[in-house]
Amino acid sequence: MNAAPSIRVVVGERNTISAEALGSLLGREPDLEVIGTYTNGLQLVEAFRQLQPDVMTLDSHLAEFEPATIIRQLSDGEERPNCLVLLDDEQDEQLGAAIQSGATGLVTRNASPEELLHGVRTTATGQRNMTSTVQQRVIAGFAGISEDTTDALTGLTDRERNVLKLAADGQSFSTIGQTLGISARTAETHRSNLARKLGLSSQTQIVRFAIRNGIIKA
Repeated sequence: MNAAPSIRVVVGERNTISAEALGSLLGREPDLEVIGTYTNGLQLVEAFRQLQPDVMTLDSHLAEFEPATIIRQLSDGEERPNCLVLLDDEQDEQLGAAIQSGATGLVTRNASPEELLHGVRTTATGQRNMTSTVQQRVIAGFAGISEDTTDALTGLTDRERNVLKLAADGQSFSTIGQTLGISARTAETHRSNLARKLGLSSQTQIVRFAIRNGIIKA
């Protein structure tokens, strides 16, 4: 007897043809079960709440809601949704928005089937992951982070370093607070203070800084 699929997937794509094609690719894998395909961001939000999938793929061009909006809406609770965002090749604003929203996984649309499947499976575990192409685009953004900013890392308190790691990994203030035994408001204050000390003004810069300094892995 074959084992039941262990990873439940909801697919969000820009059109029906793409949704069916991606759903078919994923559905051929014995450990993946596609439980819904959608082309509308609003429908995806409702589907996630009703179906509670292990992972959801999000095309960067969805009707109604873009991926960043979907992720933020679904992050209102205690847990961050496991979302794998499919990016167009040269749209860095999409990359920044996806990182800032707390996307768990990032792949480009020209990724190989093997890279895509790896991204789905890894994202389902809640582990942050990026394909090599996305990593190169993140690293290209390091030019905007000065060495002075890197040196300022030594000026952070141990608590701020812990908050930095969790914030860079996309954790909510509530989750950070629970992990460190502090309130969500205190976690938010620590993030604001460390961002000010490091001269970082966005979640994208925090993630890039953390990767550059080996605080998190790309």
